[in-house]
Amino acid sequence: MPEKDYRFYTMIPILFVLIGLIAALLINSISNKDYYKIVSKVKTVKTYKINKSKDYTTVGWLRVQGTSIDYPIIHANSLDVSYPITIEKYVWITSLDGKFKNYTNIDGHNLYNVGSNIVKHSKKFTRFEELLDFVYYDFAKENLYFQISTKDGDYIYKIFAVNLLPISSEYASEDDGYDDKNELKNYIDVLLENSFYNYNVDVNNTDKIVSLRTCSKLYDKEYSSRDFVVTGRLLRKNEKNDLYSVEKNDKYNDIEKKLNGVDIGYEV
Repeated sequence: MPEKDYRFYTMIPILFVLIGLIAALLINSISNKDYYKIVSKVKTVKTYKINKSKDYTTVGWLRVQGTSIDYPIIHANSLDVSYPITIEKYVWITSLDGKFKNYTNIDGHNLYNVGSNIVKHSKKFTRFEELLDFVYYDFAKENLYFQISTKDGDYIYKIFAVNLLPISSEYASEDDGYDDKNELKNYIDVLLENSFYNYNVDVNNTDKIVSLRTCSKLYDKEYSSRDFVVTGRLLRKNEKNDLYSVEKNDKYNDIEKKLNGVDIGYEV
């Protein structure tokens, strides 16, 4: 009888080891993949001029996951200069010196998405209209980040609250932002208490906070009675840019009714 060739049998354990290593590498690659992809805008910030005007300085660039918002962040060089609705595709920083603080507001116009029938996408939307996409739960749970680029680098912010807040309330600084840690803590508390989503995100007054704001009349008849606010904190050092959980809470009930055309009989 011919002798058996044992080489094949000795190779089997080696094959299993190789298959295991390949599988582990694939799993590791998938698990380390960024949920939100950075697109660098540093060079663009350095060269872009809004409407070729000397009245404004480009201080940053904003990209919001899941939307067409991919706009320069500008700052008026004089208090006499306004942020006109005649110019499209820009947002502005509200700090007086145009610098990012411990807490910073980024504002933008909303001309076409102001009623209770909120539209996710339209060719008319060339300002901050698509920020209101976050009123829909299916959108909010899939889109969790926004990017702000400056001349110094590209930075990712992790969304932790979505709010409709009365403009008349003193919930946010309009000048140099919250550089005071106690004020920042109070502001974070207001956002978390009034958010209609619960995000699985740890946030405190040592984080860098940015609120994206635009007008909404989802509840009120007056055009500028409320701000729609999406707030995120800067991704921490070595923190993963990954998928995390978002849940509706009781505050979403009235919003859902308004989206469905139900008159809830009162202002929230």
